[in-house]
Amino acid sequence: MPTGHLRFMAAMEAFHGFLLITASGSFVLQVMSGKKPLSS
Repeated sequence: MPTGHLRFMAAMEAFHGFLLITASGSFVLQVMSGKKPLSS
């Protein structure tokens, strides 16, 4: 088990991984539904 600062870094890495997966999934679903996800 990580301790101290390494524990914090492991938690942040897990959070960023989850964020990347959800953002990628959202992007793919928007593309598949025919929307332009990056247009303003």
